[in-house]
Amino acid sequence: MKVIPEKLNVSKILTNHWSTFGDVNGKGKVSDWISFYAMPLLLTITYGVKLFFNEWPAIPSAGWNAVITVTSILIPLMLAMLASLIRITEQDNKRFCRLVKELIYNSSYGILVSVLLLSVSLVAVVLCKNYLRQISLLFVFLTSHLFLTLVMIIKRFYVVALRSKDNNDVKTEAHSGTACLKDL
Repeated sequence: MKVIPEKLNVSKILTNHWSTFGDVNGKGKVSDWISFYAMPLLLTITYGVKLFFNEWPAIPSAGWNAVITVTSILIPLMLAMLASLIRITEQDNKRFCRLVKELIYNSSYGILVSVLLLSVSLVAVVLCKNYLRQISLLFVFLTSHLFLTLVMIIKRFYVVALRSKDNNDVKTEAHSGTACLKDL
């Protein structure tokens, strides 16, 4: 018996996202793990120490509300970006297809982190006003991690959009429109 129903199991999204950490040859890079997980964790630990010694305040409710607003806008934008990626998957270039797939993996992961951050923020504002100091640590980690993930997504989307524009003139009608997605 599965603990998580298949429709709620996001492990494939996580593993696909993590598979994009590496170079062109698929060799993993420790620097990616440091950039996307260790740096936000270090920021969170620093904030936690400063918070513990009352050198820095807990995140005020205005900060939580701002994140709720931003993530509520960001999630539909990222979903729209995924839809546009499907439209530009008509390229047969293997390297281009790999980049599109990685961007789909990263965007899906970014949406998950955004939804988690939105959920944490809503719970903090609505239910846990007495625990804002503790929840602020999770807030700092998720916000910094999401920021770095978004920078990566924007950079990759930029490259995909430019390559798609450059290849627009060479498309033939023989393409099915899903050449890059057939292995997903």
